[in-house]
Amino acid sequence: MFFPEQLVGGVTAWRVSDVYLFASAWPDMFVDVSETFDLKIAALNKHAGQMAGMPGMADRLRATATEHGKRIGARYAEAFKLMPVTIYPDL
Repeated sequence: MFFPEQLVGGVTAWRVSDVYLFASAWPDMFVDVSETFDLKIAALNKHAGQMAGMPGMADRLRATATEHGKRIGARYAEAFKLMPVTIYPDL
């Protein structure tokens, strides 16, 4: 534990149970993002300065999300490599 002085007033340390890695060459977890994908693209487009250097990015993201969606029967999906975290209660 790095900051034990923060454990006051009933606050306890948080332990993650899973880690989701994105941009994995071997994804094994797919999340349906069909309802929010257009909002994601709109949000990215608000970063005009960053997106200007990446022409066609929205189209590439849409194509990738479409391919991932096919894996789970959804219009769009995002892919992750799921890494379950082993919890040791005595640590």
